[in-house]
Amino acid sequence: MRHGEHDAIATEVRSWYRKAHPETGYTAERTRFGYFRGNTQAPFHAATVTSLDAGQVPRFAEAVRDHFGAVSVTIQVADEAITDDLDAALVAHGFGRGATTAYLVHVGDFPDVTEPPAYAFERVGADGLEEFSRVKLQGFASSEDDPAPDDMEREIAFRKAELGDPNGFAIGRIDGEPAGITAWYGGGDALIFLVATRVPFRSMGVASAGIRRVVDDELANGSRSVLINGDVDDHPVDIYRRLGFTDEVYRERRYTLDLTTG
Repeated sequence: MRHGEHDAIATEVRSWYRKAHPETGYTAERTRFGYFRGNTQAPFHAATVTSLDAGQVPRFAEAVRDHFGAVSVTIQVADEAITDDLDAALVAHGFGRGATTAYLVHVGDFPDVTEPPAYAFERVGADGLEEFSRVKLQGFASSEDDPAPDDMEREIAFRKAELGDPNGFAIGRIDGEPAGITAWYGGGDALIFLVATRVPFRSMGVASAGIRRVVDDELANGSRSVLINGDVDDHPVDIYRRLGFTDEVYRERRYTLDLTTG
């Protein structure tokens, strides 16, 4: 099932990674190959490719190295732009293959989702970002161990950069215990970009409950659409589709160029 404004939403999603977002510290510099992106408040290095063929990869790699220096850079390429020759050239020049990410729009009614007993959806501000970041890292790592201090510092820096209206961060609690997190960029086309559940609370509907709260709230606040993104090869994308995110408006492949060594 497609959203009634599928094409307009697809155009909007593409634009997100081709322009600066000063309110959250994200920068974008136009280059011959696309856009080199960073963040003034957090360690973020990415390149959104809009024009690249296999023969240009050596010059692209050099441009990335000259611009970013000794860091690891995420390269984002629209899935339809990847050819076998381009993929082979990127890998040959040190770009590691990453995930293919799909952007899915919620269409129609949300299916019946029973919230876990004693569940609470708690939006957090700056004073809650440390707890939010800890739950996110534990959920992503599938571990109850305390995250490494460096990972916590980096995660908190990212969330501080993104905090503020219309964006949202929430912790899902069960009996007061932090069970999972949900984060989203609000606005005309809202994007749920983080969902995680701690291991002891999985298979209880924590993630689905958080997603439903965001969908309901954003549409009630006038958003044209609510999207979610995820790795097409990971199980969560199948869950998102079952929750009504059935309209895929964009898909991109990601590569990584690690410039920290050599």
